[in-house]
Amino acid sequence: ARGTGGLFDNEIDDGALNSDTGNLGAVHNFVRFVLHELLPGLPRVVYLDVDIVVKGDLTELYNAPLTAPGGDVGTIAAVRRTHQPLRVYVDVLQPAVPTWLPSEAPSFNAGVLVIDLIRWRARHAVRLIAEWMVSNAKRRLWVHGSQPPLLLLFHDEVIPLHWTWNVDGLGHRLNYPQDVLLQAKLLHWTGPLKPWRNHGVNRLIWEKYTVEYCPAFSFREHTTTCRPDSWFC
Repeated sequence: ARGTGGLFDNEIDDGALNSDTGNLGAVHNFVRFVLHELLPGLPRVVYLDVDIVVKGDLTELYNAPLTAPGGDVGTIAAVRRTHQPLRVYVDVLQPAVPTWLPSEAPSFNAGVLVIDLIRWRARHAVRLIAEWMVSNAKRRLWVHGSQPPLLLLFHDEVIPLHWTWNVDGLGHRLNYPQDVLLQAKLLHWTGPLKPWRNHGVNRLIWEKYTVEYCPAFSFREHTTTCRPDSWFC
């Protein structure tokens, strides 16, 4: 990967860029690791995955405090996934995984991040992430692309964002209540069924935000996957 000295070459799957399944080994998933190099003059950055519709004011997200209620300062802020502990993403039974790792601690989705680039640089975060990736290449500690090393490094210091800043799962989930979608500040199509593909789901939510889109010519291959009573299909 450019700017990393080849640190992530064992992890990156260039062919995944053409995958229908949203392969998490695609090269663009690793860009978030080198933003401190790509944006050398910035103290902070908001990182968003490409499968996101922005409804809220991003200046509010950019200015989110990176300090926990107890006063601890964090390097990143993200929406926590309390229903998906670390063990979902990391093979905690591997001998290479430290015994101190809290396997039941909540994870977070790295598709929406506020990153303090000054602290990121000071902590040499990219080097620590690369060390985890070297371990993964030897023992296969995870299979979920670029997110697990961020979880391993920041699980105990991530500053929680309000859930409205990352309403995810729209690339596979069909049962979001309307009030949740209305409150969402960011809609995130995590999952393989991206809305711009002919097999995508939740496309009626996405289509109204697209530029020069003509629904009359939209071919929805998978409309049968939507429940008859689903208001957004």
